[in-house]
Amino acid sequence: MKKQLLYYTAYTLIILGGCVMVRDLTGKMHDAYLWMMVFFFLQSIFIAFLHHQGIKDPQKLAIYFLGGTVFRLLTILLMLAVIYIAKVPDHILLTINSAVIYLLYLVFEIILLLVNLRPNSEENG
Repeated sequence: MKKQLLYYTAYTLIILGGCVMVRDLTGKMHDAYLWMMVFFFLQSIFIAFLHHQGIKDPQKLAIYFLGGTVFRLLTILLMLAVIYIAKVPDHILLTINSAVIYLLYLVFEIILLLVNLRPNSEENG
């Protein structure tokens, strides 16, 4: 689990650096981008736990991976619903920023899954 947390921490820091660069260069980041990153990192802690459980039981890896993906999707949808209900200023920009960061995390999780599937496929021939 430490390995997955390390990966997610490094990836969160990379995305955070990208957010800061986009904000400084274009101004197209919502003021709440730091809170978004905290939100996504907290999600990642739970998802790293799920991935760790899947790696321990390779027969159920796909179920744990899919569970983590659905968890992230549902929580981001819940967050976006709260944003709209609370009438957060400049909510369109916040929604776009959230969607882009969500997709970046999704790509990272797919890459992480492929890396973890490779040793399993080599063991099984």
